[in-house]
Amino acid sequence: RERERERERERERETERKGRNRASCLSLIPAMDSKGAGGKGGRGKPKKKAVSKTVKAGLQFPVGRLARYLKKGRYAQRIGSGAPVYLAAVLEYLAAEVLELAGNAARDNKKNRIIPRHIQLAIRNDEELGEAKVQA
Repeated sequence: RERERERERERERETERKGRNRASCLSLIPAMDSKGAGGKGGRGKPKKKAVSKTVKAGLQFPVGRLARYLKKGRYAQRIGSGAPVYLAAVLEYLAAEVLELAGNAARDNKKNRIIPRHIQLAIRNDEELGEAKVQA
């Protein structure tokens, strides 16, 4: 973990250095100056980097993609903005729970890789997951 943190810090320092060099070079050319928005004659603010809904929610599952699926699926005429975030959080939690149990099952069988059988055993042996019925 300490090595990973050190590598991450080094990457951040490297990208910071690259950013400074690029900005200083571009400032020499008036049209390419990063201070103004391109095409506005020096007016306006620089464009901010887009932040995805997934990052804003602090999740791994894709919120935007789930929103698209909910809309395309025509489950309802309208979909609230919080629905895909909540769905992504629930799916992420369930996936983490199942993977944790499947990893334990794999370790019990002295295996390093999770196979479908381990997932099945994990779900069957868990009280709450075992009683949840999937409807097609």
